[in-house]
Amino acid sequence: MNTNQTTLGASRQIEEETLRELVVKWVVDRRHAFKEVEAESFRNVIEYCNPMAVKKLPKSANTVRSDIMKCFEAAKVTVKENLNIARSKIHLSFDLWTSPNFKAMLAIVGHWTSSEFKVETALLTMKEITGAHKGEFIAPVLHGVAKEFGIDDKLGYFMADNATNNDKALRFLDRAIRNEGKIGFDVEERRLRCLGHILNLAVKVLLFGGNVAALEMEMEDFEDEDMDTNDNDSGEARKWRARGVVGKLHNIVIFIRWSPQRRNKFLDEQLGDLKKVQAFMVAADNDTRWSSTYDMIKTALREKDRIQSFIQGTPELAKDMLTETDWNDLREMLTLLEPFKIVTMLGQERGTRYGSVAMILWGMDILLDLLEKAKAQARPNDSSFKKAINLSWKLLD
Repeated sequence: MNTNQTTLGASRQIEEETLRELVVKWVVDRRHAFKEVEAESFRNVIEYCNPMAVKKLPKSANTVRSDIMKCFEAAKVTVKENLNIARSKIHLSFDLWTSPNFKAMLAIVGHWTSSEFKVETALLTMKEITGAHKGEFIAPVLHGVAKEFGIDDKLGYFMADNATNNDKALRFLDRAIRNEGKIGFDVEERRLRCLGHILNLAVKVLLFGGNVAALEMEMEDFEDEDMDTNDNDSGEARKWRARGVVGKLHNIVIFIRWSPQRRNKFLDEQLGDLKKVQAFMVAADNDTRWSSTYDMIKTALREKDRIQSFIQGTPELAKDMLTETDWNDLREMLTLLEPFKIVTMLGQERGTRYGSVAMILWGMDILLDLLEKAKAQARPNDSSFKKAINLSWKLLD
């Protein structure tokens, strides 16, 4: 570095502890690699701002890791103290999922009313689960965290998705608490079910009909199969096509996005026919959030003419050709899904009245009324769409 260049704020007093805390927050908040602090370019920026500051920066990735753990332990002590003086019981929400590097992770979040009568929320832990995703493996983690934070005798309600392994986990947890001579809890009374998961199931039934769990298992069976075939007729494509118009649209989008060559062909055809209109790429859905399917349908309807033109010029998509009736069904599907999306977003609100039980019940009533009206519309008795509406209604009712 050129030592003759001008620096900024060279006379400012730098407190090493404060600087290292700020570095920790920056690394964690932006998910930087710990070794970023070792980069000469990063240290040059700090030195330019204040030559004294660079001497007080962590010198290695190991130091950053150590600082992060110190901050974590200090924060844990604060959370424990707040839980100890809480005016309410401590309610837990938890969820189990598989990370991108194939680790089964359980996140546990605490919810309580503070000594100042404020609703508080804090992530208590994210731990890896060994073994199958069964209740007997989830319960020890829940129990361990409750004991670690000193709340095993003041647990309130439990929020989790509808999976039966969560019911079993709470029965094991209650038994473990009672075996240690403490009060335990009424599992049926304290077990709550996540609105987001309920809506996700209801929408998937609405989109695809039938048994949602079976559908998801089918998709997992075929998730590794190659769709890069000349006739777009791989096992996965056939499975999606059998699920109706949304499945056909899914196949079309996946076909277009599968390779750079197909993407470029799609974009090039648009640019050739619509030189004055900005080209777009179709939005893909995923199997985690139904809102991605909503976005896929919304984008497709907005760009119907472009997509139809591409399909007609692509023989491989002949089996997924969308008729005018299919497009009308997609339009009606989108109309039905819009209130579901609104209620889902409102249910995620924090610090407002929209996340309350009263608002959730109000939202459920709106959705049931919406499906009631859709059921009442004249449709052939064998309509797959009508069957899907009936199944979705039964799930919410």
